[in-house]
Amino acid sequence: MHAEAPAAAVTDWPQIVGLYDVLARLEPSPIVALNRAVAVAMRDGPAAGRALALTQQAPERRFLERRLAELATGLKNY
Repeated sequence: MHAEAPAAAVTDWPQIVGLYDVLARLEPSPIVALNRAVAVAMRDGPAAGRALALTQQAPERRFLERRLAELATGLKNY
């Protein structure tokens, strides 16, 4: 989906969320859940992803905060 979109702003995030839904049913894992949360946040806004609200471990929180910052920076470049 990313390769088909001419820019991040026009990426088909609803379809990506749907694909992660299928993957989560077939092969559930924390990574799939995290990636799905990122896709939901890209589709519906950061609050909709809720990954930060669900994390309880400091290293995981730092990782998510760093990724959010990277995503925000990356979107500004498109």
